[in-house]
Amino acid sequence: MIRTWEVSNWRREVVKACRRIGTQRTHSVGAVFPFYALHGWEHPEKVAEIGNKLMEAAGRPLKHDVQSAVWECSAYLHDVGMGVFPRDLTELQLHGGELAEYIKDRRKREKMLRKLKSVYCLFTGCRKPGEALDQCVQRGCVVKDLPDLGVVNVSDLSHLNAKYIELVRKLHPWISKKLIERDLPKELDERRLMYYVDGRIFAEVVGRIASLHARETELPVGETARVRVYGRSYDVDIGLLGAILRASDALDSTVARTRPMLEGHRHDIVAKQIDQAKHWAFKIINDVEAEGGKLILRLETVEPGYNNVDPESLVLGFLLFEVGDNMAGDIPEVADYLKSRGVLMPDIRIASESGGAEVGLWGIIHHMEAVYEAMNRRPLYSGGKPQFRGGAPSGERYMEELMRVGVEEGIVEMLKNMENPTPLDVLAVAVLEDKNTSGIVDLIMQELRTYNREIADEVGRLVKELGG
Repeated sequence: MIRTWEVSNWRREVVKACRRIGTQRTHSVGAVFPFYALHGWEHPEKVAEIGNKLMEAAGRPLKHDVQSAVWECSAYLHDVGMGVFPRDLTELQLHGGELAEYIKDRRKREKMLRKLKSVYCLFTGCRKPGEALDQCVQRGCVVKDLPDLGVVNVSDLSHLNAKYIELVRKLHPWISKKLIERDLPKELDERRLMYYVDGRIFAEVVGRIASLHARETELPVGETARVRVYGRSYDVDIGLLGAILRASDALDSTVARTRPMLEGHRHDIVAKQIDQAKHWAFKIINDVEAEGGKLILRLETVEPGYNNVDPESLVLGFLLFEVGDNMAGDIPEVADYLKSRGVLMPDIRIASESGGAEVGLWGIIHHMEAVYEAMNRRPLYSGGKPQFRGGAPSGERYMEELMRVGVEEGIVEMLKNMENPTPLDVLAVAVLEDKNTSGIVDLIMQELRTYNREIADEVGRLVKELGG
């Protein structure tokens, strides 16, 4: 007879094993991505917490301790692939065919190929044995499908190589899967937990779910894994947990991911990796609460250490970037998937810091996405040259405003030479440099009116309500 307390104790020990692997790997993330928004332990813990609250609000709590163990391990380990070094990554033998196995949709597959085009030469299908990376890049390579890429081979590169960093960022969900499948059984064996569970199968289930946080992969319908613990079989719904993981990851725009580093390092982020500024500046969710079938994202718009930044500019950046890109890229697809499975995504609300205003995410997410995409279609500069912007404020006008409020000329030149900078990059730099942002907010609102006056009015209203 299986005793409930035995399975509960097993869950606690397995989760400890996953936390240990996660802690070890996330220590390395800062070495590979020193100026990226934190993917250390703060992020996976918050993803696990958000997922639990999301399932609570949706009325779908986890059914048993085995499912809980799988969920917690998947959440804690989903980003371990961000902390991998070149030799270790090469040893994993990650093949383009493995990506193809989980990206069946033709459009998503083509999008993934375009996404990887700049790092084709880090695969054996493009780079010849003994060929220098620069030679391969100069020669170029044509790849028709993901399996043609061959195997990742980066053993001769530094972990600080720009191409290597780009590759890891783009492939980290699948790298995480490979690391989990390799390392988790060893950890379970060392803790003498293999007697109670087939560690290989358990690791494959956790790795599969962890990889599903990549928006390129299809969320599977009807894919159930059977995990045996103490001789009894437990069903784990891979698609459901993968969907919750993807949504929870997208919703983690919390201050916990940025505040530990921002104090004293804001200027370093701008000076060393300016294209990451918007990933730091607008993460202003202070807490996520499950309340009566709703999930509430409570904002914090008075950031410690800022003296000149207008709270409304933080809300504007949050709406247009965190909602318009990070959330809009995943949350609607997850909601549609869950609905097809008979599960309704809970009402997600964005609440002001004071609690005086509350806005439904579903009513605004597509408009924020439309604005974000419109901005990307009208970059301020390309190749360092000003671009025609169809009636919107010019790139020169944004740069003049940055100079007026005291941003260093060298930073302004870096912005101009970024790859297709947008007004959100400008706003993020002003925020991190702690400058008066009201003039840039005015320029962005002028810009929005050239896209769609009704949406511009809606954004203006939201900014005032949530920034108050």
